[in-house]
Amino acid sequence: MTPNTLSIFIVGILFTLLGIAACMFHHWKKAKTYPPLIIGLALIYLTRIGPLSHSREKIEAITHLDPHQVVFITLEPTENSSYADISLVKYNRLVDDSPTLFRITRLLQQAVAGEGYMKNPTQVGRIEVTLRDHPPLIFGLRKRGTATSIQVSSNGEDGWHYGALNAQGLGVVLDSLLSSPLR
Repeated sequence: MTPNTLSIFIVGILFTLLGIAACMFHHWKKAKTYPPLIIGLALIYLTRIGPLSHSREKIEAITHLDPHQVVFITLEPTENSSYADISLVKYNRLVDDSPTLFRITRLLQQAVAGEGYMKNPTQVGRIEVTLRDHPPLIFGLRKRGTATSIQVSSNGEDGWHYGALNAQGLGVVLDSLLSSPLR
């Protein structure tokens, strides 16, 4: 369980306990006890058996990435229209040379859990890592200077939020990659 899902789970337990405690007091009307109980049980469901239950596996798929399984990496423009003017790339950019793939993979392996997704980025985008024997990994990316944050969610940039990773050094590699001419 990631810190993100752990906090949601704890809030779910607290709401559930609040709903149960409210049922035990006679001066509360029964209708007032249902919302906290329902919210609490829904949050517990989301983090234990629902869509957020696999968040650790999604993050570990990035941090335990095998460089020899990576076929190519695609840098994609953001799908979020509010960030279109600061998109990392305007068109898909394919990275398929072995040294660069190895550097990017190593930096993704060294990424550490962040406290949240970077606010006020100067560049945003998506990265799709195509693997030999597994489905592709797709995640959002935000840059401000050399600081780089990775958004791990259900569909790249949006959807169910599994957590954020800080990938220091990745911004420098991406800057040098994007400043080089297209092959």
